[in-house]
Amino acid sequence: MSKILVSFPGDFVNGKYYYYSFYEGLLNALCRNGNQVLYMIANDFLQDYSSRQNICNKDIDKTKLDNYLKSENIDLVIAFNNIRYENLHQVLECPFVVWGVDSFPFYFDKDKLKESSSRFIIFGNNEEDTQTLNKELNSNKIELLRFATDVRADTIDDGNKINIIFIGRYWDNLLLHNVRSGNLTIEQVKILDKVFRKDLNATTENAFGLAGVSPDFCMPKTAILHSIATADRESVLLGICDLGLNLYGQGWEKAHYKLVLNFIPRIVYSEKDLSSLFNNSRICFNMSHLQAGHCGFSFRLLDGMASSACLVTDYKPIYDKIFGYKNLIPTYKYGDSHAAYNVCKYILDNEDIRLNIVKESHKVIESNFRFEHRFKTLEDFTGVSLLNSNDTTKGTIQQISKSSFIKVKNQSYSRLKRLGFMSTFLFSNKNFTYTKKLTFKSRMRYCVWKYLDQKLRKKGIVK
Repeated sequence: MSKILVSFPGDFVNGKYYYYSFYEGLLNALCRNGNQVLYMIANDFLQDYSSRQNICNKDIDKTKLDNYLKSENIDLVIAFNNIRYENLHQVLECPFVVWGVDSFPFYFDKDKLKESSSRFIIFGNNEEDTQTLNKELNSNKIELLRFATDVRADTIDDGNKINIIFIGRYWDNLLLHNVRSGNLTIEQVKILDKVFRKDLNATTENAFGLAGVSPDFCMPKTAILHSIATADRESVLLGICDLGLNLYGQGWEKAHYKLVLNFIPRIVYSEKDLSSLFNNSRICFNMSHLQAGHCGFSFRLLDGMASSACLVTDYKPIYDKIFGYKNLIPTYKYGDSHAAYNVCKYILDNEDIRLNIVKESHKVIESNFRFEHRFKTLEDFTGVSLLNSNDTTKGTIQQISKSSFIKVKNQSYSRLKRLGFMSTFLFSNKNFTYTKKLTFKSRMRYCVWKYLDQKLRKKGIVK
């Protein structure tokens, strides 16, 4: 039995962090094999997640966090996209794996990763990604570690199957926003689109230069790639929405009107929820993100293959190689909405063919795309035992929460400050005569109003 620390990103939705089924599947598989698993949702520990820097949140008692992790005697750390709080690789002396779920531009602290790359065991999730990492990190030690899935098929059919399901995000198209606000011209966006479609490793400096964009203009490369991917995703999904498409994910209320009508505003992150939807669908539709390149694909592709749905995805030559069957998966050309429609229509009209594809897809998953297959590779490179299925010790999963490491003085000061201004307003002579006539809720409202009024007057915003 080993103790593993896993660090990965989450999405903050409705006041709570959620994380993708891929990470949940990994945690469950590690636990199933008798390991003690600790995990951190990295966003919660970082000062500014959007900066793609691992700077620790200023409210966290980092010394307390460091000492806690040291005391846990951790055997292995796995950080996805190098997302974790700063200096974790110095705090712990155990093997430290960086596993990429995106292409290199989406990694965190890329410069620092270059400086100390020898400290890490780094895995790309596809051949193209591995080559890029070797080049960017000036290393020849980057290895390949593909995705895996813990989703299981459920063949129960209640007669109400969804025709097509797509689970994914709709990103804000910042390129389009900047055209509308006058910061970019249509011609400049056309050039940026062309540059990054041709070369994902192109720099924003070179791309802006070719497009004649002002050096003072600021837009991260990740935002540009998201903008292009959003446009492609919207175009293709519009082409198949009339076949009975159900959309899930964040941001679709901002999409094209027809897609909004197909959007189901339900939170879907857990493996249970995702499996339930996939298993109750005829087609699991997938479309790669532009940044995935020629070899990469989303981990949801494997989730779809492992379910009772038939996967339909954009074509990549690598599929014939890694899945072992030529033309096993129904595919369409990336960005071609007409082709996507024809493929989906054919699968929906031919149930026997659909079921056979599902059956063969399950064989592929069970042969090489379960997490246990990846644990063998991780064992070989780290020397840490992960496959402990014969161990009678039961595995555990525990979240490391930010709330356990908040600086005490900040908590106390904040509470005292809030209580202080409330008591001042409630019980000062000039306010008590008025507030004693009010309900408790109304008194609280009065306090907040007086407090904000005082602050705004002090800043000169109101007179």
